[in-house]
Amino acid sequence: MQAFPRADYALRIATLTALLFVLLLGREIGRLVPSERPWRLEHLRLVDASHAPNPASDITAIFARPAGSRCEIRLDFLDLPDPPEYAFTLELFSNPVRQGNAAQARTLHFSSASLPPAGTRLQADTVTDIVTLSLSDCRPQAETLLLVRTAAETLITSFGAQTAIEPLPVQFIFYNTFYPAATPLQAWRRWDGAHSGPRGERHGLRGLLEAAELYHIPLTLYGTDSPATQSALEAVGGMAQIYYLESTGLLARATGSMPPEQLLSFDPTGEGLPLEARQHLMASVVSPPSPSSHPLRIGGDFQRSTWGTYEYAHAAFAWLTARPYFFAAPANASVVSNSPASITVNEVTAAQEMLSQSDPALARQYAWLVTVLEQAAHWAEQPTSIAACNDLCILASARFYAVFDPQGGRLVFLFAGPEQIIAPTAQFFIGLSDRSQWDLSQGQAADPAQIMGAFGDADNPFRPYQAEISAIGLRFRSADGREKRYRLTETGLEAAFSPAIQSRIPVALSPQTRFLPAWTQKYHLEPLPDGIQLQVEGGAMLRIQVSAGQVTAVDSFLDAVPFLTFPEDPNLELSPGFFLPFPFTVVHISASKLSFTVFP
Repeated sequence: MQAFPRADYALRIATLTALLFVLLLGREIGRLVPSERPWRLEHLRLVDASHAPNPASDITAIFARPAGSRCEIRLDFLDLPDPPEYAFTLELFSNPVRQGNAAQARTLHFSSASLPPAGTRLQADTVTDIVTLSLSDCRPQAETLLLVRTAAETLITSFGAQTAIEPLPVQFIFYNTFYPAATPLQAWRRWDGAHSGPRGERHGLRGLLEAAELYHIPLTLYGTDSPATQSALEAVGGMAQIYYLESTGLLARATGSMPPEQLLSFDPTGEGLPLEARQHLMASVVSPPSPSSHPLRIGGDFQRSTWGTYEYAHAAFAWLTARPYFFAAPANASVVSNSPASITVNEVTAAQEMLSQSDPALARQYAWLVTVLEQAAHWAEQPTSIAACNDLCILASARFYAVFDPQGGRLVFLFAGPEQIIAPTAQFFIGLSDRSQWDLSQGQAADPAQIMGAFGDADNPFRPYQAEISAIGLRFRSADGREKRYRLTETGLEAAFSPAIQSRIPVALSPQTRFLPAWTQKYHLEPLPDGIQLQVEGGAMLRIQVSAGQVTAVDSFLDAVPFLTFPEDPNLELSPGFFLPFPFTVVHISASKLSFTVFP
């Protein structure tokens, strides 16, 4: 057998001794540190809902439990300042008065201005407003009295005291959670906006969801159930988190726009729940609502609240979940049954829903769009040739359906069978401009930010034109000699202008695509030497070619897509595509002749 050198043997012994010393030292240090065991309702010895003049001196609950040769005591304060400031005296009567015998008290003074007494360890958490103590040589009996005195109050309980308190169920219910979100910028700011909160802070649904997931707080949200809202959430990358929270029982997306019940509205701050909310909650623990199983419902108008600021919601949920006498419960509501699979949506009903959520007076100016969409849907079921002019002009063939407006000589709609190609922005959202700019006397021009079709004149998109229609085409003439000519072809549409016009073409190619999972990745935009090409993956493709003139600019919602899954950057220079409704691409032209080619 090989013998180890004496020096090597001595080194091994020294190393082993050092390790043993570190372990023993760690054990002794560990005895001073409050354990990481969770505090449960069985450890609760007292709840006090009375209000002290100074919240920092107001102890609302006392917990106590043995920990080997030590004992641990937890004090829940109403509101500890940050950095922590506290001053209290702890007295333990280890031999209570019995038949005339004097009690033996152990008195300890704790203050943030000095170190804890010898043999004790103190931890103060200013997020949860909890002070935890670990006392050495502390083996209290159940009848051992525990007295805690602050400048404001004196609380007395015992180590074996039992409370008759049931956890109070608390529900979080919010409405107005994600509207409007028709444009990339609107959706971005509803999800994770830079200064979109009611106090100018970073705010969005993402902040609330992340805090709820971290603290396992069930949420009920109204206003996220519509297909258009889900489409916007998909664009910002939010639907994956929503589906995950639904699968874990932490999220219920309720149908409708507002809950029927009254909600307690509290706005958290960087310090968590406001003082009045904490006082209300503590009073409800001691004197629960009737019946006792009736939960407290907290929430309200999400966009007008500060719950969308992660730091605020984080602090509020941390305070609540640290107290086992509260229980975050899911709300009972009729919930959305949509799965991550595609949602079948009719553009007619989508437009109707959008108008129903808009200002009623403004919506009346654009209600006619629904009628046109219905007529186009009927044509798509049985395509026939049409050439007719009344208030609007219609050119249709076995494959294409085009709607024109003599007010401006504009192409308002173009369909290739069931696939929409051209659309007015008002089909997807109205109220793009500031309310102060609305003029309800102007009909479809009431919202001046709308692009109401293609080929409107730059100086006056609603200039009156006289229409002349035939089986082969349509010609518009204005009183000052302008002329616009349109003709359906086997592959699309041709347009000619005299003189050349500077105008915009609002392209909404296959808009039903926006209701599919990962829909923003399905659109592909490509510049061409004489125009642009836009394609939907696995679907239709549009090619715009300018034969006389040029494309001067292209704005698209796709310009915003790479940024939307990140927090909003307030220093980012926003391109026009951020302000266009999903799923628009607007082509700017200076041309006298061009063509649309649609590939199925």
